[in-house]
Amino acid sequence: MPVKTNYEKGKYKYFRVTATVGTTPEGKPIKKEFYGKSQREAQQKKDAYIAELNKGLALDYDKMTLGDLMRLWLTEYVKPSKAPNTLARYTLVYNNYVKPTELNSKRLCDIKFLYLQQYYNKLFAEGKRSTQIFNLNKVLRTFFNFCITNNYIVQNPTFKIVIPKAEQTENQKETIDIFTDEEIKAILQNCRDYMPCLVRLAIATGMRKGELLGLELGAVDLSSAEITVKQSLKAVTIYDDENNARSEMQIGTTKTKQTRTVPIPLSLIPDIKKHIRDQRALFFKYGMTYSDNDLLFTTKGCQPINNRNLQRAWERTLKRANVRYRKFHNLRHTYASKLLANGVDLKTISALLGHSNISITADIYVHVIPETKADAASKLNYLFAQ
Repeated sequence: MPVKTNYEKGKYKYFRVTATVGTTPEGKPIKKEFYGKSQREAQQKKDAYIAELNKGLALDYDKMTLGDLMRLWLTEYVKPSKAPNTLARYTLVYNNYVKPTELNSKRLCDIKFLYLQQYYNKLFAEGKRSTQIFNLNKVLRTFFNFCITNNYIVQNPTFKIVIPKAEQTENQKETIDIFTDEEIKAILQNCRDYMPCLVRLAIATGMRKGELLGLELGAVDLSSAEITVKQSLKAVTIYDDENNARSEMQIGTTKTKQTRTVPIPLSLIPDIKKHIRDQRALFFKYGMTYSDNDLLFTTKGCQPINNRNLQRAWERTLKRANVRYRKFHNLRHTYASKLLANGVDLKTISALLGHSNISITADIYVHVIPETKADAASKLNYLFAQ
C-alpha cells in the first residue's frame, strides 16, 4: 500500500503538516512546517516541537547551532560584561575547540551528555591534557547556562561529564622543586637593576609574581614592616574581534580577589629603602614625581615590568649564579616550604600565601609535611631517655 504524501520537492515526496507556533510583535501568526515520509512521521515532529515550546524554549531553538550562538555570546554578552582576561580565555576555547571542530555546526538541541563525553574522550586520546579538557568544560558549562536562561535548551549537558585522566604513580606525581640556601645566596649575589629587591621580597614574603610587579609604593609600610597585597599586574589579551588580539599590561585584583597583609623581615628594610631611593632618582630623571600610587618595580624607563622582561632578567640571573633553572614562581614555593619546615603552622602559611582554602596549601606542600611530622615526633625523645 503506497504511503500517502501531500508535498513534492524534486524527485522526493513528503507529507507536510503546518502549525501555528506563536505570533509576531504585530500579532500576526507564526507558521512552521514539518515534513516526514508519512503523515505519522510529520505529525510526530510537530508534536515534539510543540512539546519543547511548552517547556519555554525559544521558537528558533531547533535551528541555532553551537558555533553561531557561542560567537554571539562572546561578542554581545561576554565582551561588554566581563573582564578582558575572561573574554580572552573564552575566545581561546572557542577558537581551539569549537570553531574548527564538528561542535561548530552541531545544533544545540542535539548536544547531549554522551555526545560531549565522547568528544572529551577523543580529545584526551589525541593528547590533550586533563586540565585543558577541564577548562573547556568549564567554559561550555557557563555558555550552556546562558543558553538555558535564554530558552535554547532546558538542561546543561556538561554537569555529568567525567574529565578523562591518566593514572599517576607515586613517582610521576609532581614535587615542589625549591631552592637551597646556597642557591639563594648565589642568586642574590648576582641580581642586577630592579632584581635585588624584587627577588628578596619574593623569597621573604612568598608574593606571587604579578603581586610583586603590581605592588605600589603606598602599599609598603616600613614603619610596621608590612606589605598590603591588594592587586596584581597582569598581561591581558584584548580581542578587538575573534581573530584579532593584542596584549596589554593591566592592574587587576589578586588571584583570589582578596586583600592580605604580609610581614617583611626587618633585615630586608634597608634593601627596600635603597630601592625606593633608586626609584625616586629614576623618576626624577624623567621629570616625574614618585608617589604612593606609583609601582615599586619598573623598567629603567619607569614603565611596568611585563612577564617577558622579568623572564629574561630571571634567566640571566640564574645563569650568572650558575644555578639550575627553575621558574620564578619556585621562590614562592621555597618561602612556604621553609616556613613549614621551621615549624610555622599550615593555617598561618595559607593566610600568608593568600590561598582561598587551607586544603590548597596542604595539597601543594604535602611533601614537606612528613618531615615536619617526623621532627615533631623527635621532640618527644626525652620522655624515653634511659
